[in-house]
Amino acid sequence: SDVTWAVCCSAVAAAATACAVGLTVSCEELNVGTLNVLAKNVRSLDRDARTHALNLLLNLTVYLEHHESLMRAGVFDQLYGVVVHQEPPMQNPEEAAVVLGMVADLMKVPEAQALAVRDEQGLVPEVVALLSAPPPRRAPPPSHPPPSRDSEGKLATSVPGPALQPITAHGVVEASARILAELSATESNHPRILACGGVRALVKAAHQRAHGSLAKSWWWPFGRRSEAQSGQQEEEARFLAAGLFGMAGSRKGRSALLKEEKLLPTLMSWATASDVVLHRYAVGALARLIADGEDAAARVIAANGVPLMVSTLKSVDPQAQCYASGALKSLAGTVHAHTLQDSGALRMLVDVLKEPGESRCRLSSLGSCPDMPQLSGGVDQGVQVCIAKALARIATHDPALKEALLRDTKGALESIQTVMRMNRSKSQIRDLLKAVVESN
Repeated sequence: SDVTWAVCCSAVAAAATACAVGLTVSCEELNVGTLNVLAKNVRSLDRDARTHALNLLLNLTVYLEHHESLMRAGVFDQLYGVVVHQEPPMQNPEEAAVVLGMVADLMKVPEAQALAVRDEQGLVPEVVALLSAPPPRRAPPPSHPPPSRDSEGKLATSVPGPALQPITAHGVVEASARILAELSATESNHPRILACGGVRALVKAAHQRAHGSLAKSWWWPFGRRSEAQSGQQEEEARFLAAGLFGMAGSRKGRSALLKEEKLLPTLMSWATASDVVLHRYAVGALARLIADGEDAAARVIAANGVPLMVSTLKSVDPQAQCYASGALKSLAGTVHAHTLQDSGALRMLVDVLKEPGESRCRLSSLGSCPDMPQLSGGVDQGVQVCIAKALARIATHDPALKEALLRDTKGALESIQTVMRMNRSKSQIRDLLKAVVESN
């Protein structure tokens, strides 16, 4: 029977795709019945029908506003079944990458995550296995003529022969890493990831990516890599770094990470990367490890982690600046407190307090930075709060460091007072910084 393809594509890219294949575009809601048909076709033995469904759904899962309708239509359940039962799409690298990419998109839905971690033999072990041992190389798919159309010029409801359009594979490794990154952002998911060996798989893949052994990835073995493929490698590395950062968010996760000898070299490498996202996640993961306790901090310190955190205080990324200040703050009052003075952290904290956005301004088109106490916006204010918390903890947890800090803050009292005025609602910061000011 004829199928009425009524798909809502409120986003520009999705609407363009719908128009290109002759769909009726509605701005109200996705037609659940149509989505249900597409979802079932994802598992079809007919590759043409399967590819048709994948192409259409691929343009919808990327948009958060469509997720509720897609879940209600059973799209996630069908994709989940394909992965878990290793059905036909998983036997083809291009299709497998698309299926996994759509699963990763829908991992932002709590119900999808709940299913993934509840099923002991389900998605997580399959994804970990794919991350650990990607599929073998395959030749690119052959080109196809345009799809058949009916007398009115619309796409025929039965799609014989060729694929609707070439599927652009995200890459199985990238999509698998993205799924684990989404899951690792929620601490309650960590036990399932740990039980399936997810940490070891993440660290292994990250180390290979960071040290270049995956320069010729399995899905592109033909000739020189284009700019698009290089960008794909960067995306893969970012998701791997995000997964490591996520797993560092729980004590059990940090314990498992520190058992992997290749972890710290990988994070240290990425922490100095020019890619801001890689840099941010790596610094954040290292900061979480330092804050875990004295033993964990000792491991990072031995890997030259403190000088790295000090230099990161001047990062162009404000979130990385806050991660670094948090790491240094956690060393106050511990057996490692001396590293704060030895590394020049106190002086750098004060310098950044005065000019939190100096690095960003230097690289901007403006070419200059506003002087304190005039602030350059909410981003710099947020960095100052992070620095203020670090200075406050240092001043109250170690007498020797407080004395050294007071020497180094003589030129920053006005900056500290400005931060105090800016954060009147944060009584703890205000009181602690007040003690620093008054004692100086």
